[in-house]
Amino acid sequence: MSAALQTATLLAGLILALAGVAWTLVFLARKLGVRIPMRLIVGSVVLPLAVLLPWLGPDQLLAPTDFLSHQLVPGAKALDDPTRYELLNDAILQFLPWEMEFRRLIESGSFGLWSDALEGGSSLWTNPQASVLSPVAWIARAFSIEHFFLVKIALNLLICCLGVAVLVRRLGGGWHSGALAGVAAALSGAMMPWALYTHTAAVAWIPWTTLALVVLARAPTPARVGWSAVTICLLLLAGHPEVAFAGGCLGVLAAASLRSKRVGWSRCVLAMVSAAALGFLLAAPAVLPFLGAVAGSQRSGELEDVLVPSLSQMELAPRSWFVDGGHRWLAMALHPNAAGRPFIDPFAGALNWLETSSVYAGLWAVAGSALVCGLWLRRSLVLVGFAAVTGLLAAGFIPALWVARSLPLVSSMAYPRAALVGSVALCVAAGLGFDATRRRAPSLLAWIAVATLCILSIAAGGAENAALSIVVWALIGVALVVGEPAPADRQRWCLLAMAVILLAQLPWAWRLIPTADPAGFYPASETFIDLAKATDSVPAVLPKRVLGTEYLGYPSLLTVYGFHQTRSHNPMAPAGWLRVNRAAFGFSPDAANYFAPVTSLSKPWLDALGVGGLLFSSTGNVKVWGPAQSASGSGRGGLELMSDSGSHQVYRNLGALDRWFVATTWELVSEQDLAQRLPQLGSAQHAFVSGVVGEGFESVRALENSVEPILETVVVRAGAVDLRVDWATPRSQQGFLLATSLAGPSGWSVVARSDDGRRLEIKRTQVHGAFLGAWIPGDAARLQLRFSPPYLRAGLVATLLGLALFGWLVRPRP
Repeated sequence: MSAALQTATLLAGLILALAGVAWTLVFLARKLGVRIPMRLIVGSVVLPLAVLLPWLGPDQLLAPTDFLSHQLVPGAKALDDPTRYELLNDAILQFLPWEMEFRRLIESGSFGLWSDALEGGSSLWTNPQASVLSPVAWIARAFSIEHFFLVKIALNLLICCLGVAVLVRRLGGGWHSGALAGVAAALSGAMMPWALYTHTAAVAWIPWTTLALVVLARAPTPARVGWSAVTICLLLLAGHPEVAFAGGCLGVLAAASLRSKRVGWSRCVLAMVSAAALGFLLAAPAVLPFLGAVAGSQRSGELEDVLVPSLSQMELAPRSWFVDGGHRWLAMALHPNAAGRPFIDPFAGALNWLETSSVYAGLWAVAGSALVCGLWLRRSLVLVGFAAVTGLLAAGFIPALWVARSLPLVSSMAYPRAALVGSVALCVAAGLGFDATRRRAPSLLAWIAVATLCILSIAAGGAENAALSIVVWALIGVALVVGEPAPADRQRWCLLAMAVILLAQLPWAWRLIPTADPAGFYPASETFIDLAKATDSVPAVLPKRVLGTEYLGYPSLLTVYGFHQTRSHNPMAPAGWLRVNRAAFGFSPDAANYFAPVTSLSKPWLDALGVGGLLFSSTGNVKVWGPAQSASGSGRGGLELMSDSGSHQVYRNLGALDRWFVATTWELVSEQDLAQRLPQLGSAQHAFVSGVVGEGFESVRALENSVEPILETVVVRAGAVDLRVDWATPRSQQGFLLATSLAGPSGWSVVARSDDGRRLEIKRTQVHGAFLGAWIPGDAARLQLRFSPPYLRAGLVATLLGLALFGWLVRPRP
């Protein structure tokens, strides 16, 4: 297919997808009591196409994979300026590999319930950022993986723009002001810095959720409760719980401040709680598995351990009121280039481009918020106040942090995520503020507020941006003088305001969207070809896992090249799995040390975890534990050398075990002692047993080698394993310990049957504090291992109940 035909096909498919989503949103808005004019529908479809036009051709790819050739894919062809968008590495090392694996699992019929390749074995259903049930993600899955981000961003821009416009209209503003607010929000820090992330997928639905809650607060009906629940469900399915929580807070505050006096508090609260509960039921298959896994994950407890400076450390100097230079965030709220031009200039702000840019809602929105305050628009002040509070939290304002850390749920949030929601609130408030000038001229206080912000904005932008800043603020002044004109002149006024938004925000937004060389999309590597040969030469039921020392072949990246990994690059990784990786390989990622190297190798652990291929860096100082010689008589720590490029070597490990094996020895270890005992593993078939399920396990004696059974695999697919127990010697009366390197035991079930099909009693346990284990009786002949995400079945039942309630609420009434 020619490049021109590919572009035309992509464009046609994208327009069709945008049009379909737009009409779906029109239907949803009508159910919530708002009719959208045709011009706004067409404009909302055109906006994403206009913003993403530079990436629709065959020469630019919206996927920043260039940095892979810099270090993570050894042997790949080097590209020009490979590290420019390295900050966006999560998109390439997490989101796309997860999406590729999910597509592969869907094709195999397993629906992503279990992946043997990701995170050493995991379920994508417990990972909200995999977006397994997100409607937007499913539409994007109809396109090639190279264009997955492009389609998702386009759809999110449409949803956000249309949602903000409808919300402004429902709050009493005009369609012109609503359309301007929608464009400003779509090009603001709420959407553009995190465009490749699931943050924006959640942000896009926040205006719709807020609209639904406001509608319920003004005129609750059973049907509106049902359709409001749909918006809440879509927000929960979008893939980012923290942003969804912040959006829910905005919706509740807006609804409470805009409640109709004819609707009592009890009726208002009942309607909103009912909608939230029904929305939770509809999204339960995605939400419940996540909630079941989050307590034992890497992310759990990390943010609670972050120390906040005491109030007594605050001095008279205003800079001391913020954590780690957070005062520089305030400058970013006043000018898009306060920290420099994104990904072009050296970064001069706090944290990084993404975090800092989140607070920028646009100069049009900044001026509009001044109007809200100057005109004292009481119903809009809650939006400005919410934006101010989230901005201060993101900037690390110490008094705000102390209050937030004392509140339940809020205490464990990553506060910069709330700044995205604050930017949306500010754009909505700006739309209402400019719309108010139609009814009354700006007061002296409003002019003073706008002039003050103008001066601060020009100062924040610096001399190099002064000319453009002055032009933009001059146009804002003209728009304020004209006000909201008569209907005949509104189109010209709207074009003037649109020019302000595009001048200030569109070039900034384009710099934040990455561009990449299509040739660098997960580039080929001779090193990975050698690594594949090494693992293929090790006999196994499932492909052997692969490990890279230092930062080589960082975890989820390996799945793209067909390898199974042992490390994790996912905040939802089980804490027990991380504890094993720390003990075995010195791999210890956390919130402060997001990228962690492999600093040591334990040969018994390499065998126990089924690591058949090793990518070894010659530049690091990696300690190797284990036998001095390999099976072939040469190698490093019992590993056989396959290839050597000078900077790195490829080894194979012939002693790697399968995912399931018979433990020849074991010992009971308490959870408290595991961290100390795990590094002392002396044999791959030795098991540290903890978390025993069932009585009497402690009385079982150690297994003798003379009665060790052979496990023959009959069936194996993702999340389902059938084994036949073959006793090479007379059966043991005591049975044996089935040990695995399958992350668990939560979600896994083990069924043992005798020769005559009788189901036998087993005792499940936990091996090494991280993996599935079970004591199997001596008369067992067949074993079945099955995985189902915890609480998934309960979630499916909840959804069926939710659908029944939804149908009852929205049924036609006389």
